[in-house]
Amino acid sequence: MTEREREVNLPLLDDKHYVLINDLSKLSTSQMTNHEEKRFLCLRCLPSFIKKEVLDRHREYCGKHDFVRITMPEKG
Repeated sequence: MTEREREVNLPLLDDKHYVLINDLSKLSTSQMTNHEEKRFLCLRCLPSFIKKEVLDRHREYCGKHDFVRITMPEKG
């Protein structure tokens, strides 16, 4: 896995609009815990870590596997 200078998160909403997420950590931490410490997310498989060093070690392992693929149900 190569280190990127910048990661951009642009989820697609309603098949029409993209939304820029400036800080995925802030968004996800508020959903996962009542604590305010920063969480570091692996964008390949989506777990979170409380230390960047732990995420870096995880990325070495994770980079050897395929991305997570989420399948959404059909509309209706």
